[in-house]
Amino acid sequence: MFEEDLVKNVRLFGPSIWPEGLQFYKNGSNLWQGIHEFNLENLYVLDRHWALGSCPHLFFVRDNTEQTEYLGEILGGVQNKTCVINFTTASSPGKLIIAELEYEKTYLQEISVDNKILARDITLSRGEYSEIKTEPFQNVTIKGHYILMAGASKATLAFNYKKDLIGQFIYNFR
Repeated sequence: MFEEDLVKNVRLFGPSIWPEGLQFYKNGSNLWQGIHEFNLENLYVLDRHWALGSCPHLFFVRDNTEQTEYLGEILGGVQNKTCVINFTTASSPGKLIIAELEYEKTYLQEISVDNKILARDITLSRGEYSEIKTEPFQNVTIKGHYILMAGASKATLAFNYKKDLIGQFIYNFR
Protein backbone atom coordinates (compact mmCIF):
# COMPACT_ATOMS: atom_id res chain seq x y z
CA MET A 1 0.00 0.00 0.00
CA PHE A 2 1.24 3.51 -0.83
CA GLU A 3 1.32 6.32 1.68
CA GLU A 4 -0.84 9.35 0.90
CA ASP A 5 2.25 11.61 0.75
CA LEU A 6 3.52 9.71 -2.30
CA VAL A 7 0.48 10.73 -4.34
CA LYS A 8 1.33 14.41 -3.74
CA ASN A 9 4.85 13.88 -5.12
CA VAL A 10 3.81 12.39 -8.47
CA ARG A 11 5.47 13.97 -11.52
CA LEU A 12 4.16 13.72 -15.05
CA PHE A 13 6.25 14.16 -18.18
CA GLY A 14 4.64 15.26 -21.41
CA PRO A 15 0.96 15.79 -22.02
CA SER A 16 -1.40 14.25 -19.50
CA ILE A 17 -5.10 14.17 -18.78
CA TRP A 18 -7.11 13.40 -15.65
CA PRO A 19 -10.31 11.74 -16.88
CA GLU A 20 -13.34 11.43 -14.64
CA GLY A 21 -14.93 8.73 -16.72
CA LEU A 22 -15.30 7.12 -20.12
CA GLN A 23 -18.28 7.52 -22.40
CA PHE A 24 -18.81 4.86 -25.03
CA TYR A 25 -21.48 3.33 -27.23
CA LYS A 26 -22.33 -0.36 -27.08
CA ASN A 27 -25.24 -2.11 -28.79
CA GLY A 28 -26.89 1.24 -29.53
CA SER A 29 -26.70 2.44 -25.92
CA ASN A 30 -24.76 5.44 -24.64
CA LEU A 31 -22.86 4.21 -21.56
CA TRP A 32 -20.71 5.95 -18.91
CA GLN A 33 -18.09 4.36 -16.68
CA GLY A 34 -16.69 6.52 -13.90
CA ILE A 35 -13.01 6.35 -13.01
CA HIS A 36 -11.92 6.22 -9.36
CA GLU A 37 -9.75 8.84 -7.64
CA PHE A 38 -6.03 8.67 -8.40
CA ASN A 39 -4.58 5.59 -6.72
CA LEU A 40 -1.04 4.34 -7.33
CA GLU A 41 -2.16 0.75 -6.66
CA ASN A 42 -4.92 0.83 -9.29
CA LEU A 43 -3.78 2.73 -12.40
CA TYR A 44 -5.17 3.14 -15.89
CA VAL A 45 -2.77 3.85 -18.72
CA LEU A 46 -3.87 5.84 -21.74
CA ASP A 47 -1.39 4.95 -24.45
CA ARG A 48 -0.56 7.87 -26.75
CA HIS A 49 1.76 5.79 -28.94
CA TRP A 50 3.10 7.09 -32.19
CA ALA A 51 2.44 5.00 -35.24
CA LEU A 52 3.88 4.85 -38.71
CA GLY A 53 1.32 6.49 -40.91
CA SER A 54 0.93 9.66 -38.94
CA CYS A 55 1.82 12.49 -41.36
CA PRO A 56 4.60 14.89 -42.42
CA HIS A 57 6.41 17.03 -39.85
CA LEU A 58 6.68 20.82 -39.62
CA PHE A 59 9.83 22.67 -38.54
CA PHE A 60 10.74 26.37 -38.30
CA VAL A 61 14.18 27.94 -38.76
CA ARG A 62 14.54 31.53 -37.48
CA ASP A 63 16.64 33.72 -39.77
CA ASN A 64 18.62 35.30 -36.95
CA THR A 65 19.65 32.08 -35.18
CA GLU A 66 19.50 29.34 -37.84
CA GLN A 67 18.18 27.14 -35.00
CA THR A 68 15.67 24.52 -36.15
CA GLU A 69 12.52 24.15 -34.01
CA TYR A 70 10.09 21.24 -34.23
CA LEU A 71 6.49 22.47 -34.50
CA GLY A 72 4.70 19.13 -34.79
CA GLU A 73 2.92 16.82 -37.19
CA ILE A 74 0.62 18.16 -39.88
CA LEU A 75 -2.05 16.63 -42.10
CA GLY A 76 -2.52 14.08 -39.34
CA GLY A 77 -5.96 12.88 -40.30
CA VAL A 78 -6.71 9.56 -41.89
CA GLN A 79 -4.23 8.56 -44.56
CA ASN A 80 -5.23 9.32 -48.14
CA LYS A 81 -7.77 11.91 -46.91
CA THR A 82 -7.14 15.55 -47.77
CA CYS A 83 -6.64 17.83 -44.75
CA VAL A 84 -6.30 21.60 -44.54
CA ILE A 85 -4.35 23.29 -41.76
CA ASN A 86 -4.16 27.00 -40.99
CA PHE A 87 -1.76 28.74 -38.63
CA THR A 88 0.08 32.02 -38.07
CA THR A 89 3.87 32.17 -38.32
CA ALA A 90 6.22 33.15 -35.50
CA SER A 91 7.13 36.69 -34.51
CA SER A 92 10.40 36.57 -36.42
CA PRO A 93 11.26 35.92 -40.08
CA GLY A 94 12.46 32.50 -41.11
CA LYS A 95 11.45 29.47 -43.09
CA LEU A 96 8.99 26.67 -42.57
CA ILE A 97 10.15 23.17 -43.43
CA ILE A 98 7.67 20.42 -44.27
CA ALA A 99 9.52 17.12 -44.04
CA GLU A 100 8.52 13.54 -44.70
CA LEU A 101 10.58 11.45 -42.32
CA GLU A 102 8.79 8.12 -42.49
CA TYR A 103 7.92 5.45 -45.08
CA GLU A 104 5.15 7.61 -46.48
CA LYS A 105 4.46 9.86 -49.44
CA THR A 106 3.12 13.33 -48.73
CA TYR A 107 1.14 15.14 -51.40
CA LEU A 108 0.96 18.89 -50.81
CA GLN A 109 -1.80 20.08 -53.11
CA GLU A 110 -1.42 23.73 -52.18
CA ILE A 111 0.60 25.97 -49.87
CA SER A 112 -0.46 29.59 -49.47
CA VAL A 113 0.75 32.48 -47.34
CA ASP A 114 -1.62 35.39 -46.70
CA ASN A 115 -3.98 33.95 -49.36
CA LYS A 116 -1.25 33.97 -52.02
CA ILE A 117 -0.52 30.52 -53.46
CA LEU A 118 3.22 29.82 -53.24
CA ALA A 119 3.34 26.19 -54.32
CA ARG A 120 1.17 23.46 -55.80
CA ASP A 121 1.45 19.73 -56.35
CA ILE A 122 4.57 18.92 -54.31
CA THR A 123 5.29 15.26 -53.58
CA LEU A 124 7.62 14.31 -50.71
CA SER A 125 9.00 10.83 -50.05
CA ARG A 126 10.97 9.67 -47.02
CA GLY A 127 13.88 12.03 -46.31
CA GLU A 128 12.61 14.84 -48.56
CA TYR A 129 11.41 18.28 -47.50
CA SER A 130 10.06 21.55 -48.84
CA GLU A 131 10.95 25.05 -47.56
CA ILE A 132 8.74 28.14 -47.39
CA LYS A 133 10.19 31.57 -46.59
CA THR A 134 8.00 33.46 -44.09
CA GLU A 135 7.77 36.85 -42.42
CA PRO A 136 6.37 37.51 -38.93
CA PHE A 137 2.69 36.84 -38.28
CA GLN A 138 1.74 35.57 -41.72
CA ASN A 139 -1.27 33.29 -42.22
CA VAL A 140 -0.25 29.95 -43.72
CA THR A 141 -2.59 27.37 -45.22
CA ILE A 142 -1.39 23.90 -46.21
CA LYS A 143 -3.68 21.49 -48.05
CA GLY A 144 -2.62 17.91 -48.66
CA HIS A 145 -2.61 14.29 -47.60
CA TYR A 146 -0.24 11.38 -47.09
CA ILE A 147 -0.20 7.67 -47.89
CA LEU A 148 1.91 4.80 -46.61
CA MET A 149 4.54 3.65 -49.10
CA ALA A 150 4.24 0.15 -50.53
CA GLY A 151 5.35 -2.46 -48.03
CA ALA A 152 4.95 -0.19 -45.00
CA SER A 153 2.38 -1.09 -42.39
CA LYS A 154 0.64 1.16 -39.89
CA ALA A 155 2.61 -0.28 -37.00
CA THR A 156 3.20 1.11 -33.55
CA LEU A 157 6.77 2.31 -33.22
CA ALA A 158 9.05 2.34 -30.19
CA PHE A 159 8.29 5.28 -27.91
CA ASN A 160 11.64 6.98 -28.54
CA TYR A 161 11.66 6.43 -32.33
CA LYS A 162 9.83 9.69 -33.03
CA LYS A 163 12.21 11.67 -30.82
CA ASP A 164 15.25 10.09 -32.51
CA LEU A 165 13.88 10.59 -36.02
CA ILE A 166 13.09 14.28 -35.41
CA GLY A 167 16.39 14.88 -33.58
CA GLN A 168 18.34 13.31 -36.44
CA PHE A 169 16.54 15.53 -38.98
CA ILE A 170 17.29 18.68 -36.97
CA TYR A 171 20.96 17.67 -36.55
CA ASN A 172 21.39 16.90 -40.27
CA PHE A 173 19.50 20.00 -41.42
CA ARG A 174 22.04 22.46 -39.98
